[in-house]
Amino acid sequence: MLEKNDERTKKRILRNAIKCLTCQVIIESISRNDFKSCSCGYVSLDGGLDYLQRSYPPGKATDYFEELSIWGTRQTIVLICIKQLIHYTTSTKI
Repeated sequence: MLEKNDERTKKRILRNAIKCLTCQVIIESISRNDFKSCSCGYVSLDGGLDYLQRSYPPGKATDYFEELSIWGTRQTIVLICIKQLIHYTTSTKI
């Protein structure tokens, strides 16, 4: 039986990324304090897999960027890896 605070079921950030709706550039922060801005400078992000921080002009966030971040559990990571492995092995000619 899984404990309430079991590491396998604890939600965590798997990807920290956004797409700027002005310049269409996708930016991703991969480590803590990895501050990135898009090419036009309208949006920025930070935090890597530790926290999500967004910077954008005044107004609604959805007017400036599309959220591409992924949250999941350790089980989610295993399922993503298995799915990618299956795709790779079925699409690669040996």
